[in-house]
Amino acid sequence: MLNKSSTIFSLVLMSVLFFSPMNYCQSRGRIKGKIIDSSTGDGLPGANIILLGTNMGSSSDRFGNYSISTIPAGEYTLKASYIGYKDYTKKLDIKGGRTISLNINLSLSAVKLNQVVVNGLLQGQTKALNQQMNANDIKDVLSREEMQKFPDMNTAESLQRIPGVYISRSLGEGDQVYIRGTAPNLTRVTVNGQSMPNDNATDRIVDLGVINSSQLASVSVVKSVTPDMSADAIGGTVNLITKSPFDYNKNTLNLDVAGGYAHQAALPLYRFSGTYTGFFSSNKKIGFSVNGSYYRDNIRAYSNQYGWDNEQDINGNIIPFAVKSIDLFDYNTHRNHYGASGELDFRPDNNNSYYIRGMYNRMDNWQYRNDLTYNIAKGNYLTATTIAKTRLDFEFQTRDEAHSLATGSVGGTNELGDSKIDYDLTYGWGKQVKQGPGSQIKSDWELNEKPNVALDLSNIWFPKISMTNVSNSYAQDPANWAIDNQDWRATDIVDNTFTGDFNFKKPYSIGILPGNIKMGVKLSLDQKKSNNNRIKYKWKGNNTIYMSSVASGEVVNNFMMGHYVFAPEISNSLIRAFVNQYAGQNDALRPYVNYMDPDGQGGDFDTKENVYAAYAMGTLNIGNLLILAGVRNEYTHTDYKGTQILFDNNGNYLNALPIDNKRNYNNFFPNLQLRFKITPKTNLRFAFTQTIARPNYFDLAPYDWVDPSGDAIQRGNPDLNPTTSTNFDLMLGHYFQGIGVISAGLFYKNMDKVIYSWTYRQVGGAYDGFDITEPVNGGKAKLYGLELNWMQQFTFLPGIFSAFGIYGNYTFTKSKADLLYRNWNVLPGQAGNVGNLGISFERFGITARLSFNYSAKVLTEVGKSPAWDRYMDHHAQLDFAGMYKLFNNLSYYLNLINITNEPYREFIGNESRPRVSEYYGWSIRSGLKYNL
Repeated sequence: MLNKSSTIFSLVLMSVLFFSPMNYCQSRGRIKGKIIDSSTGDGLPGANIILLGTNMGSSSDRFGNYSISTIPAGEYTLKASYIGYKDYTKKLDIKGGRTISLNINLSLSAVKLNQVVVNGLLQGQTKALNQQMNANDIKDVLSREEMQKFPDMNTAESLQRIPGVYISRSLGEGDQVYIRGTAPNLTRVTVNGQSMPNDNATDRIVDLGVINSSQLASVSVVKSVTPDMSADAIGGTVNLITKSPFDYNKNTLNLDVAGGYAHQAALPLYRFSGTYTGFFSSNKKIGFSVNGSYYRDNIRAYSNQYGWDNEQDINGNIIPFAVKSIDLFDYNTHRNHYGASGELDFRPDNNNSYYIRGMYNRMDNWQYRNDLTYNIAKGNYLTATTIAKTRLDFEFQTRDEAHSLATGSVGGTNELGDSKIDYDLTYGWGKQVKQGPGSQIKSDWELNEKPNVALDLSNIWFPKISMTNVSNSYAQDPANWAIDNQDWRATDIVDNTFTGDFNFKKPYSIGILPGNIKMGVKLSLDQKKSNNNRIKYKWKGNNTIYMSSVASGEVVNNFMMGHYVFAPEISNSLIRAFVNQYAGQNDALRPYVNYMDPDGQGGDFDTKENVYAAYAMGTLNIGNLLILAGVRNEYTHTDYKGTQILFDNNGNYLNALPIDNKRNYNNFFPNLQLRFKITPKTNLRFAFTQTIARPNYFDLAPYDWVDPSGDAIQRGNPDLNPTTSTNFDLMLGHYFQGIGVISAGLFYKNMDKVIYSWTYRQVGGAYDGFDITEPVNGGKAKLYGLELNWMQQFTFLPGIFSAFGIYGNYTFTKSKADLLYRNWNVLPGQAGNVGNLGISFERFGITARLSFNYSAKVLTEVGKSPAWDRYMDHHAQLDFAGMYKLFNNLSYYLNLINITNEPYREFIGNESRPRVSEYYGWSIRSGLKYNL
């Protein structure tokens, strides 16, 4: 009912805007030009330009360009203002049918900043704040200069500094982004406003850990999308903005060369990035920008991982929440991050511009890990902590993955009098490859003895494991481990996206009230393919093979903060040579089944999704009130092809059958946003938006795996409906002329058709009594929260204190989901408390910031009851970034990451049942930055 009513309201309001007696009369005049920093010549984005005593005004775009149209003839006083700069005023005589070209130079600074100089890092901060203050939507902007204040290497880590944003980590490196209590699959990621592909097999999540932050001019998080933006953004939209030559007024060169050290890995780190922007002619009509980057992370992670279940003791008594397994993991990971981007801009005059741009990122992830498993549930429970005949397993896994993300775009903007059109064609490509010599190999081994085990769980994160009938040295000797199964896997995932859009914008006025109308269309085509292969091998040789033939001989004495000794360890090169030598149909390692699961043929699918969109929106200025209203329509066509896997009664593979499904659906998204300027630098904002989250790719693939031996069926659900959300936002923000902002906001999301995984018992038919697991649309969820933000340079304080600044934000969220079989207190992806706190110093050529980042526990997976829900534990990390200007263009910097060695942790139900405890150690980077 709300969707229908709000759509009707929006259409009525649009009719008023579009069909009122609008004045496009040629007797009206126009002012256009550029807002320029007088000291650098660079354009200033987000400047506020108004005609005093009227409703007419504008804000400058990314490059500082502005335009005020439909101005009645007469005399006016124009005022341009910018945080940290002196106001500019000028009297103008507007003639009907004529355009005045006026470039405005602004100089620093309208307030006494003592010895604080607004350039470099502070200048980037002023640009971000001005863009936020004068935007039509609710968003946060992080400039390139602001990103340099933190020691973050990839884009995900940079985004965690924005209010309401927190991240997950892969072996200590940021990868996925959560916004305002919503899971990563509810967030949209774009590059320069266009769709970003992803390389994940099963979901829509873009791994922002692959993208080097050094490639970006800025990044924004839009929390109230407008009708001209794609609606698949329940959490919000992350927009990555690449560098352009017209961000600057002259040729520029930026170089960053650094080295470092990872303490736990005891290995060096490397970093390089370089950007050059320039112009082909003195008239600066053709500009170009090129960027290249590389960094190497050497990560060694020590980890405990636990399994929990209700188990029986030898007398048949149930032991609730018994420890069924404990794994000790030693990860050795080497990640090479490569990035390249470029842009060519042609601006023949002030009314037309054209561009070609592209961005490429790749992460080569080479990892080998040793995993020692105390398979406790394979033994006999005498008590919950005393187990006889426990099985000890050892798994070595080596893999070489390549993750690639790329986009390429062509487009332009043309002004036709007061009207403007823009258009863009973008191709995106995401790929994950794990095949050939670098494919994944998993090697299993079993201890010759089955020891009796006693557990001491008094320190649950570091449980003591004692073997009572064999010595620890026995298990640490590779000669006592016999060969078990060997496993080979290959993966090839490709995501191809194409988007094309066209937009038209024109100013109008209703009497003395000015505004703009905008309309457009967009086509989005997405095809993802996943091809997998998995083979298991058993040893059929004449002699038993022992681990000593492939062991490395390494012993880790300080494993997990010194709580354990880890041994034996397998050599990556020796195990690869072993498998390559003996694997084959007639060799000692023989394949015994074509393994069917998500890593095998059962995980193969081919998805196509086409979205056809159109929108219309308008803005209207009534004094200090800006009204934005519009509606967007998105029509979705899907074609999913999957695989049905059948097994016999013994669990042996029988057949794989291709199946496919096609589907269409349509959605309307009304939109209303208000911005009221209480003072020139104080905004009160309200937003009503409706958004969508389409199901994950693999959830929609019509796969069907039938396993009679386990009386189980696992299947996709091509009939899934997308999740929709009605969103309300209220935000009050005040911006300080002395550079800063303080804001408070409330937000509420009412979601419908929430998707989750459901297991139920089949009644009747051929599969009577089978347990069926499939994703379903379960019901409704409500999420609401509070967001606070304070960032300010203490320029009003005397002496040395004026060099300090504070950066802090806090977000609280709460949710409730009403689903088919149980109610949740929290929504998957929600962290109740998220925040940042930082203290900065800028004086005497020194720029330094000590920053603290915190996120509370996050529900990541729903179990059969609240006691079995899986959580990502709270995370609190302390980092330091400092820079000292050696010469005018050369600076030295020092970064310290994860100073307190904060671990990554997960638990089941509550903190007394850990699932993962992982330590990476601290790292240090230092280097030189050259800017010309």
